[in-house]
Amino acid sequence: MKKAPITAEGLCMEFRADTIEGLEDDLKASLCREFHTGAETCIRIRSDFGEGWGRKIEFREGFSMNWGETRMLRPLNLVTRIPPEDYFLGCLITGQLDYTSPLLPGPVNLQAGEMHLMRLAGAPLSETSGTSCRVRGVGLRIAPAVLSAWSGRPSDGLTPGPGEYLKWRMPPAAAAAADALFACRASGPSRRPSLEALALQLVAAFLALWTSSPGTGKSLRQNDRERLYAVRDHLASHYERPPTLPDLARRFGLNEFKLKHGFRQEFGLTPGVFVRRRRLEVGRHLLASQEMNVAEVASAVGYSNPSHFTEAFRRHFGLNPKSFQLTASSLRG
Repeated sequence: MKKAPITAEGLCMEFRADTIEGLEDDLKASLCREFHTGAETCIRIRSDFGEGWGRKIEFREGFSMNWGETRMLRPLNLVTRIPPEDYFLGCLITGQLDYTSPLLPGPVNLQAGEMHLMRLAGAPLSETSGTSCRVRGVGLRIAPAVLSAWSGRPSDGLTPGPGEYLKWRMPPAAAAAADALFACRASGPSRRPSLEALALQLVAAFLALWTSSPGTGKSLRQNDRERLYAVRDHLASHYERPPTLPDLARRFGLNEFKLKHGFRQEFGLTPGVFVRRRRLEVGRHLLASQEMNVAEVASAVGYSNPSHFTEAFRRHFGLNPKSFQLTASSLRG
């Protein structure tokens, strides 16, 4: 397997050859162009692989940011290595990303409008973005000492621990800061403090969620976590006709309170929201395959009324199913 690392300010990214067909030996040169402007490191995706850009900047020791927007013609797997002790705070504005790591208990799916915090103790983090949708996101790398100072918690009492993560819906303040970051046109001496101010607004919104979340101070027992992952896997396979909450609790040996609140603590959303998103994700893949029309896809994923599927799809992905199917068809062609 050939790979070409792009290293900038302590962050190493590897574009793996087995994720994109036809890459040349020099993956870095073939996939993107890298350049520097002031304190920022920038990359721009070449048009034959898609479109988009990414930027990185280190504000101070223990606090840096990368942000960007891409739309790939073929799936891209990006492997990131974050310094062992640091936390990674990710915010996704549009699109979706799938994360995997040897330390994580399972795949992490991040949807538009969500933010998450994870700590991987130096293990690689694989980030996969699909095609047909624009992915816009922000990542903040925060050292424990910095996070401890901001939160008022001792560094040895911070959560999540290595190999764990927490996930939330982005509050309006975080969404506004993220939008302002992508709209920022400051230049010259004012650019760096302007970007840092917006990054700190994101951190402030995150801290308000993090310090008020009941799960941040107490971890679930291992056997309860295993049951919750079994619940998630069951729902992922039975999304079209999901069991009720009482049925799930009986089947997996959890009381309803622990099932509902533990599921939210572990995965960042309720079982009902998980099922709804699973239906929409499966629906998106079925639409992209071009083998079914919208009504057939709606029925296949559990919607008895196609108009309800259309409305849910539009709210989640920002366009209606038919428009998405036409876009996917043009990209495949």
